[in-house]
Amino acid sequence: RTSLFILNSLVEILCSKGANTLYFSEPIHDTNGSFKVNDMSSLEIANLSPNESIITDENMDFAFMGIYDSFITLLLAKDTNIEDTIKSLNLEALICDQETYLNSFI
Repeated sequence: RTSLFILNSLVEILCSKGANTLYFSEPIHDTNGSFKVNDMSSLEIANLSPNESIITDENMDFAFMGIYDSFITLLLAKDTNIEDTIKSLNLEALICDQETYLNSFI
């Protein structure tokens, strides 16, 4: 599961461009759905899946994925200048681009 310590910040990033609805997919058990951000607490969002989950905003500007059996949360962004957003929320991150291979840090 994605850590509750960073979940509020991730939801803030997902909603930073005006999104009110988030979509989730839990690929291991093949479940998915959507929810209004203001209708769910961080704990409820974290409990959407006991395993791997992917959550994206309605505009699909951002997505994050808690990787199953790992301590890594992967944030994907269309925005090429995500560094300012990461710093403003005081998050720790490895910022990658199209030259970075995912398996280099997993």
